[in-house]
Amino acid sequence: MFLSLDPSSRVIGYAIFQDNLLMVWANVKITGIGAHRFLAIEELLDQLTSQSQYTIDEIAMEVPKWRNTKKPAHSFFVAIDIIRKWAKSHKLPLFEYPPATIKKSVTGNGHATKEKVARILCLEYPELAEDIYGHATDSVAVAIHHLGVKRIEAMEVNKNGNSKGNAS
Repeated sequence: MFLSLDPSSRVIGYAIFQDNLLMVWANVKITGIGAHRFLAIEELLDQLTSQSQYTIDEIAMEVPKWRNTKKPAHSFFVAIDIIRKWAKSHKLPLFEYPPATIKKSVTGNGHATKEKVARILCLEYPELAEDIYGHATDSVAVAIHHLGVKRIEAMEVNKNGNSKGNAS
């Protein structure tokens, strides 16, 4: 079972998957200012991973490859760094994927619009229609890509008898 995340500085979309089955998904608004906002991210992760019905083995997250020093972007990357540190302290493998890679995996086009990604996801998961442009829908796209990566890795292990991973 794994947790997929689409973080931002104000909202985190998440989805929990068991194999190909979407168990739960939601958007969580991160409130507070400064350190209180970042503490809220840690508390959310603690809450999601401590629920007895979900045993999280790993985390997949969307992370752009660029950094910007402007304040909103800075808060965004601080949020990502908090998730990285949290995963490391809880000894959970963290897989990071750039948005274009996720879009290509879901739609076949790395430059697809958010709307196209959402429409394709809604074909498989109609319940996402109520959150069609939210971060939770994006977290499902992260999960779909992560599942594909895991399938390919499993095929390589079966073929070669060894494994390759990209956990950070």
